[in-house]
Amino acid sequence: MRRFAVFGLLFACGNWGCSCDQPQPPAPKIVEKVPEPPPRIVPLIPKMKGINDQMEKLVQAVKTQQTDDARQAAALIEQLAQAIHAKHDVQPGYGDQFEPITNDFKAASQAMVKATNASIDEMKVALRHLHDQCLRCHDQAPAAAGAGVCQLAD
Repeated sequence: MRRFAVFGLLFACGNWGCSCDQPQPPAPKIVEKVPEPPPRIVPLIPKMKGINDQMEKLVQAVKTQQTDDARQAAALIEQLAQAIHAKHDVQPGYGDQFEPITNDFKAASQAMVKATNASIDEMKVALRHLHDQCLRCHDQAPAAAGAGVCQLAD
């Protein structure tokens, strides 16, 4: 009877065996958030000068119907346009218009790249639109005028 009492007592308490036989749950991993580095502020003017240099090459290539040269210049313009960051580039006097101008210029540069695979008339239309976006940029900020403006003649 004592055996049943001891067994009943163990059964009632739930002590069936040693808890050390159970696998220990893994310790929770603690991940420390590393603060993001401050954005690298870069001057915009060198990018604008590079765009202007390539715009002059693009204008000349479209005038002479050199599609390979036009394609290369348009690709370089588009790369420079995509490199413009609306928040991290030093913006010489654009104010709150910088981001919309940048977005429009990026779209025009992408359209120009696509147009280099089309007819010469479509390239001329895309070039005019891209040039208009360049002028918008130059007209918006006095500091942009120092970067030079390409000359597009009809």
